[in-house]
Amino acid sequence: MKNITPHMSDSRFQALSQQEAKRLGAIPERKDLLETRIIRLLPEADVEAKDKTILTVMRDPGNTAGILRVVERLLADGYAVDILADGRGLEAIKKKFGDKASTVSEESSPLAASAALAPDVMLLTHTTSEEGLENFSAASFENTPIVFIEDMYGAAAEFIERMKERAGLDGVLKRIEKICVSDRYAFDSIAAKYPDFKDKLVITGQPLYDRLHGEPHEDMRKKVRNGLSLAEDEKLIAFFGASSTDKLPQTPNTKTALELIVKQLRQWTGQKIKFIFRNHPRDLITPAQYQEIINELGEAAVPLRESNKFNVDEVNAAADVVVSLPFSTITYDSLYRDTPTLVLAEDAKEHERTRPVPSVETGAAKRVSDLSIFSEALSGTLDHNSESSRQMRKAREEYFKLDGRNTQRVANEVEKIA
Repeated sequence: MKNITPHMSDSRFQALSQQEAKRLGAIPERKDLLETRIIRLLPEADVEAKDKTILTVMRDPGNTAGILRVVERLLADGYAVDILADGRGLEAIKKKFGDKASTVSEESSPLAASAALAPDVMLLTHTTSEEGLENFSAASFENTPIVFIEDMYGAAAEFIERMKERAGLDGVLKRIEKICVSDRYAFDSIAAKYPDFKDKLVITGQPLYDRLHGEPHEDMRKKVRNGLSLAEDEKLIAFFGASSTDKLPQTPNTKTALELIVKQLRQWTGQKIKFIFRNHPRDLITPAQYQEIINELGEAAVPLRESNKFNVDEVNAAADVVVSLPFSTITYDSLYRDTPTLVLAEDAKEHERTRPVPSVETGAAKRVSDLSIFSEALSGTLDHNSESSRQMRKAREEYFKLDGRNTQRVANEVEKIA
């Protein structure tokens, strides 16, 4: 398939340079990302194979983590899977499947190689950092039905708007058979804005969070607390930063937020606490710069070198209160773990109609829009008997439940259509 020649009359090719044809939506400053490939996965020999192929896309870690679970389920059920992938998504596929993943496109462009594909269903999601993969896939296979997974609240609305705005892509919307959403909040939000899609919405839960079902939460908590030598009555407050390369609405700068939080906690007179900070792996601020800020808390803060002895999941599971940013998956990890959560989010603006902050709007987490009252918000959250804590617990129970079957429900929707 390496020598497939594209139809050069196709408008998809005319606007692309040779380099762009190798990578869809390339970002020059992201040198770490690899050229786009088409990867083919086949069911194991002992699985009764269906004569059906599913096409999906993978790029960023968040998008990939959920989709990979569905891909595994589809393979186990006998379906072949083609994946248009690059960057962290391609790395994850190679790590997960190794030699079982065969490359359809190697030297030729993925646009050219895609001409040989004939998927029965497309499983799409929002790849986050760039839009090329799902745009291209949606536009290229004109008769292929689509199942869309809303992997982050607001992603379905963004996809729908993008298809409406771009010339020649509005027909894609007619091919969406199902939109898989996390919960009733997501269902109602999309149905209110796009009533024509109401019958296509199905509450499956997000496959990404199946990993939290049945995890050894208490063992993880003990590991961190014992590793940090925390006293029985000492509360662990964990702040997880965001990438400094992402320009997200309502999201304060991590370094600035940390400085303001530390300033507040220096005057803390409430329960005994230990503060732990984790910087985002794509943050351009150096750990040394963050450590300089943290040092102002003295023994009340965990040094970064100690924090990094534990993985992010362990720190999240061990925290008594999680402090996070509005569009971080860490926020939802903590809510699914039933952990009290403070979300640092600026006041709602117009764009929240397509990028909501459900952690706050459902009442499951508390919004902190003014960091000058951070200590007050933290104190109220640490008081489990306060009215706000009771309301947040109730909302977490309603919206953030786990049964470990989200992946299966999404796969079922794909298989019904295939």
